Amino acid sequence: MLAPAFTSRSRNSQIVVASGTRLATIQGSARSILTAERVALNFLPHLSGVATLTRRYVKELQDTGCKLLDTRKTTPGMRALEKAAVKAGGGSNHRMGLFDAILIKENHILSAGNIRTAVEEARFHSPGFPVEIEVENLDQLQEAIDAGVDRVLLDN
Repeated sequence: MLAPAFTSRSRNSQIVVASGTRLATIQGSARSILTAERVALNFLPHLSGVATLTRRYVKELQDTGCKLLDTRKTTPGMRALEKAAVKAGGGSNHRMGLFDAILIKENHILSAGNIRTAVEEARFHSPGFPVEIEVENLDQLQEAIDAGVDRVLLDN
């Protein structure tokens, strides 16, 4: 049985844990503890690191009006855990997968002829879904804004 330690939330929903705080107490048979300890000892620092690095970036963005979003490109089998760690660090979850929004990339823009047409086609074929677009330069960014996309991703 794993008993979580007390944590507090700061003003922006980050989970703050003081250095030296006991994070968990484990009870059980020696066999079950030894079976699970390696997994637990790998999860804990990895997820803590994700939360800590997220918190550092969130602090850098403070007072800019920007929101730090995570990626759906996570470690296989750990998406929900890593996304929870991002939220714990004060970041925001972006997408869980390819099923919850439309993403327009360079090849879609080329196929449609321009950004506005690509956005219009996406909204026509998938009404109600958020439309995101990946842009490569400031001109494309302005086109995307003018086309009314919901989110913009910066390519390279």
